[in-house]
Amino acid sequence: MDPATLAVLSTATKVIGTGASLYGAYSSYEAGKDAAKAAKQETAENIRRAQAQDRAALAETRARLAAQGLQFSGTPGRYMDEMQKEQGRQIDWTRRAGSNRARVLRDQGKSDALGSLTGIAGYWS
Repeated sequence: MDPATLAVLSTATKVIGTGASLYGAYSSYEAGKDAAKAAKQETAENIRRAQAQDRAALAETRARLAAQGLQFSGTPGRYMDEMQKEQGRQIDWTRRAGSNRARVLRDQGKSDALGSLTGIAGYWS
């Protein structure tokens, strides 16, 4: 092949490789955003379910105490307070863990996108 044809083929290969890398970077970035959104939705649903279970557990405990004729003061009252505090701590932990997971997934997508973009330099060197 003559040098002009080789130069055109070389440039075309570089352009195609660059395009593929750009598409890969965009796809990685979007995948990270989508995964983070899904993690947030999953966390919200887990919190909703946990809060429903917590309300049911508190209602059952109140009913049992009332059935036994106990007042909600003293030890039973402290027990209920501690139960509610622990449920709140669990919900807070779930919320923080979900936010952290979403952030990691989003950052991973950004990192993967950046890795795809740095691959472009190899085509043009």
